[in-house]
Amino acid sequence: MGEHRTVEHELAPGEGESGTQILVLDLDVVEDFGRTIRMRLGERGKVVELLKEVRTFIHGQNFDPPKRDEDREGHGWFLSLNVRQPPWARGGMAKEPPPARCRESGTVIAMPELPEVESVRGALADLVGGKFTPGRTSIYPRYAGAGSAAGVLHDVRRRGKWLILGFDAGTTQCELVAHLGMTGKFLVTGAPLDVPHLHASWTVTFPGGDERWLGYADPRRFGRLVVVEPGLYETIRGLAELGPEGTDAGASRLALRQARSSRRSVKAVLLDQRVVAGVGNIYCDEALFASRIHPERAICDLTSKECRELSRNLARILLGSIQAGGTTFRDYRKPDGSRGENVANLRCYGRSGLPCQRCGEELRASVVAGRGSTHCPRCQH
Repeated sequence: MGEHRTVEHELAPGEGESGTQILVLDLDVVEDFGRTIRMRLGERGKVVELLKEVRTFIHGQNFDPPKRDEDREGHGWFLSLNVRQPPWARGGMAKEPPPARCRESGTVIAMPELPEVESVRGALADLVGGKFTPGRTSIYPRYAGAGSAAGVLHDVRRRGKWLILGFDAGTTQCELVAHLGMTGKFLVTGAPLDVPHLHASWTVTFPGGDERWLGYADPRRFGRLVVVEPGLYETIRGLAELGPEGTDAGASRLALRQARSSRRSVKAVLLDQRVVAGVGNIYCDEALFASRIHPERAICDLTSKECRELSRNLARILLGSIQAGGTTFRDYRKPDGSRGENVANLRCYGRSGLPCQRCGEELRASVVAGRGSTHCPRCQH
């Protein structure tokens, strides 16, 4: 089963096409109600933690007790967790709870998207020219390869929500490919790191003798660190298939126009990294609100003018968030530990139940493409 982060995600009876999909357990999966999540038993602690993650991120904490059973084909033992649709998803309540909030604190939980990752890239670029010497390495397979990333850092790039750090060790070159997941963060300090959930660390020595320390911490362990030969990304699921950057209005407009052959919702298309890279729930909702487009509207119904307007608003909103250092609700931090300040610029995401800043109508919440969504029923069509 590998890293115990992949689940067999099986359609429940009556939910459309039969069959089994193999998906990575992340916020998209645990928000996908009415399905059964079956986790192959591995190390006991990891399985228990996976169940805890599901408990944390399902709206309303509404699910059946987990049970241990044997696979019918004899392929091993599984933990089965039947995720029930909460009342608001079935239409039994007027609206859903605020999207993705922590049960204990009520804080909105959001995965870092393009602006947050770009802000991290800009901070790590200050380490270019430093010689990296690996320190701590993780026992978890999803980070274990990071210890082989060594040498002089000569390049820091971003592609979608991925970071790519290029190293030159003289006779060999490599790239460290990083994904922040939900709670992953790079930390840059002037003293050796001693922080919880640290999965990788390096001492960075500059030509003048100055030293810095870089670490990667990830409490919930949805992130990933992979070392590859330069440019060889075929083994990294998702990276090699990315569409144009959301900040490129021209390229994303063409991608949206080409996607009009599909009947998927416009929100599902925007969240598809193969169509437009780097867009997640926050900036998808914001761009659709700015463009007056309902998230459930089929992409095939959009006109060329609407595709142009949507791509322009998306690029503008992403670039504005980059200028603000990204959006911090709870976990996201820049490498110096500071928060992103873009929350003040949000006009739609996470504001369900509040009046629309454009027309005064109450913003409504729904589930679109398996994600909690917010829209204005009067402005967005």
